[in-house]
Amino acid sequence: MDNVLDFIKTNPLAKLLIGIIILLILLKIIHEILKALKIGNVSEKTLFNAYFYLLFRKGYIKNQANKSLKNGDYLKAGDIFESINENKKAIKAYQDGKLYSELGKLYEKIGKESDAIEAYKEGEKVDDLIKLYLKRGNIETVGKLLEQSNRFQEAAEIYLKHERYDRAGFIYEKKGFYGKAGEVYVRAGDYKKAAQNFEKWYLANSDTSVGFQNKGHLDKYLFEAVKYYLKVDDNEKAYALLLK
Repeated sequence: MDNVLDFIKTNPLAKLLIGIIILLILLKIIHEILKALKIGNVSEKTLFNAYFYLLFRKGYIKNQANKSLKNGDYLKAGDIFESINENKKAIKAYQDGKLYSELGKLYEKIGKESDAIEAYKEGEKVDDLIKLYLKRGNIETVGKLLEQSNRFQEAAEIYLKHERYDRAGFIYEKKGFYGKAGEVYVRAGDYKKAAQNFEKWYLANSDTSVGFQNKGHLDKYLFEAVKYYLKVDDNEKAYALLLK
C-alpha cells in the first residue's frame, strides 16, 4: 500500500488520473441529486463537457496568447492574458510591444496609477494622461498639459468648468479674446483685470468699420470697462475712457 501511495505522490500522471476519477464520481453524485430533486433535465454528458471545458479552457487560452506573442501580436497577447487575469504577462506583452495606452489602462485597472502615469508619459499619450489626472482631480496639471499641446480653448474650458476663473481669464487674454477674458475675470472677482480687458476689446475694435449690430457690442464693452473701473475706484481711467 505504501508503495502505491509513493508511486502516486511521485507520478504527476497518476495524480491527474485519480483527480479525474474523483471528479467523475462527484459529477455522477451531482447528477443523481439533480434527478432526485427534479431540477432541470441535465444529462451526465452535459456535466462532463462543462467540467472539461472549465478544466482545459485556461490552458487553451494561454496557448493562444503564447502563439500571438510568437507572431509579434503583442496587443492580442496582452488582451488574452488580461482576460484570464494573467496581469504580469499582459504587462510584459504591452511593454514589449510598446503599447503604452493599453499598458497604462491595465495599471489603472489593478490600482497602480503612478505606473499608469509613467506609461502614458513614456508613450506621450496626452489624452490618456488627461483622463487620469481629471479622475484624480489634478485640474491644474490637466490645464498645463493642454496648454503645452497648444489646446488653449480646451484648457480654458476645463478651468471654467472647475471654477479656475483666474487661469481661464489669463488664457483668453493671452490669446486676444479680451471680451471673453473680461467676462471671466468678473466671475473671478478680479474687477481691475476685467475692466482692462473690456477696454482692450473696445480699443481694438473702435477704429474699425462696424455695422449696427457690432456697434452694440462696442457700447456694451465700453460701458463694462467704465463700470468696473469705477468699481475699483479708478475714476480717472473711467472718465478718460468715456471721453475717447
